[in-house]
Amino acid sequence: MKDKIIALRKRGFKYDNICETLNVSKMYVAKVLKESGMTSNLWTKERLQKLEELCDAGYSNAEIAIKLSVTRDQVRNAKSKHGFKQALPKFKRDILELANIYSSEETAKILKLHRRTVQAVRTAYGVNHNNRYYMIQRAHKLYNQGVSIDDICKALNKKYQTVEDYLCTSINI
Repeated sequence: MKDKIIALRKRGFKYDNICETLNVSKMYVAKVLKESGMTSNLWTKERLQKLEELCDAGYSNAEIAIKLSVTRDQVRNAKSKHGFKQALPKFKRDILELANIYSSEETAKILKLHRRTVQAVRTAYGVNHNNRYYMIQRAHKLYNQGVSIDDICKALNKKYQTVEDYLCTSINI
């Protein structure tokens, strides 16, 4: 029985879950874990700091679990308990950063990703790349890079007058 309690705790089970699973008292579980030296705090200040850094860097729970030598459940529980949120993975942040400047095809070429991957991320995060604001912003960006208005017309597939209107519209880039 003691081995089962220790095994379940190592797998990330909480005391209550162990009690229910093995039909034993909480006091008995606590006693067994104390005798085995497993009552020390798993999430030290340093480990929580590392957890926060890994979350901010966009690592998945599985990747964090491997790096910290704990289970995914322990990572998920610690994140929930301490209020850590999962950052977007780097490739998604990159896609969204470029989403307001370039088309899906251009973004895919820049990031060396498949166009459908880029489109899926943009759709999932509500980035509408065909709206007027996007076109205005893109026209400004290209113009500031020294691209001629004729080339901007081709890139945006818009008429000269429309591109001029976009460039006359002030925006915050």
